[in-house]
Amino acid sequence: REPLTSTSANAPAEAPALTAGDARDAAVRLGAGAEMLVVDAGPLPPSGPSTLVDCSAGEPVLLREGTIPLTRLRCALPRLHGR
Repeated sequence: REPLTSTSANAPAEAPALTAGDARDAAVRLGAGAEMLVVDAGPLPPSGPSTLVDCSAGEPVLLREGTIPLTRLRCALPRLHGR
């Protein structure tokens, strides 16, 4: 597996985690194992939902549209498609 970085951690329809502890708890609830490391850079201010793109295969796939819409992402990733 490869490293994953994120500015938020939450299940669908849940509010994003704003602290490292909340992010770890959310990741564990979503199936993360004990090998997961969380870097604590302090609490975050509330923000809009993250847009998630899977770039692990040949073509990028939009997993979740959040604050950055698909049309804007296509400026940088013209072959990006939704699920």
